[in-house]
Amino acid sequence: MLPSPAPWDTMAGAMNKTDYRNSEVCGACVIVTGQTGSALIRINDQCPECKVGDIDLTPNAFERIGPKTLGRMPISWHFTPCPVTGNAVVYFSSGSTVWWAGIQVRNHRNPVRSLEVFLDSSGWTDIARKPYNRFETVSMPAAPWVVRIRDVFGAELVDSAVPLLDDSVYELRGQFPVPAKKQ
Repeated sequence: MLPSPAPWDTMAGAMNKTDYRNSEVCGACVIVTGQTGSALIRINDQCPECKVGDIDLTPNAFERIGPKTLGRMPISWHFTPCPVTGNAVVYFSSGSTVWWAGIQVRNHRNPVRSLEVFLDSSGWTDIARKPYNRFETVSMPAAPWVVRIRDVFGAELVDSAVPLLDDSVYELRGQFPVPAKKQ
């Protein structure tokens, strides 16, 4: 069971299509600065109509950076590690079976780049990521699976006992490290 969302985790944003990078930044944390302040948000969707650099914020996040009466304002933003607690988890979509499985990585500190499953006969197989932030696969071997998840910084989580679930989460045996600060 995942912990209840922290107060910051109820603030979210939809990233413009270019910076969304085919959902690679979905689940990433961003500090957004506006006219009167800053907010720590989690990217949870794409905003196809937003211009490059824009983020559409939830009302409570927008209130932290400026008056809602503005409707729109210039912002600056940068990625930051999510202040999550506990291990990363994978959520299996409803209807997941060996013939089709939808997998979403959740509770991760850093943006997720890839998800792979180890197949004995052919090594690691990359699971395709869809623009709606779900990795989908067809015709998988029986579980448990060996799964490797990589973040955008090159760190990886490997778990060798991932069961195939239906509409449930599995807690992985680790969390991505905080990335090293740039010098």
